Amino acid sequence: SGPCQGFFMALLGTSEPRDLFVPTCTKEGRYEEVQCYAGECWCLDTSGKEVPGSRVQGEHPSTQNHRMA
Repeated sequence: SGPCQGFFMALLGTSEPRDLFVPTCTKEGRYEEVQCYAGECWCLDTSGKEVPGSRVQGEHPSTQNHRMA
């Protein structure tokens, strides 16, 4: 299980409202390079942090335009 899967499992155990962002994970438990929520998409680096300047509305950002750390 990787960092994304751990975060996902922690969210499942909360009693918070279910309108929270839930990340998309790879089979290996890491974060997918592109995440989307509420009509916006953005790129993540390898640690799961948002790549500055990558957030766009209504479309998928090109991860090729943003360096992955």
